[in-house]
Amino acid sequence: MEKPPIALAFTKQGVRAVGTMDLWQSYEYLMAKNQALRFVDRGRNTRDQGISEFIDKKTYKPGLQSVTAKK
Repeated sequence: MEKPPIALAFTKQGVRAVGTMDLWQSYEYLMAKNQALRFVDRGRNTRDQGISEFIDKKTYKPGLQSVTAKK
């Protein structure tokens, strides 16, 4: 429950949809989904925060935990 619900929803939609697509269709679909998620999540900046914690602070390991809440 710590992970952003919208990111989980988009991920589930992507996993379910690409099973019937070829490689290039799935790539295009997932890139469009990624852009949509970045648009929807603009206010929270979860992506930028996660990148900062992964690269700069070395405190975030993708898939194992959620990014820390912005204070």
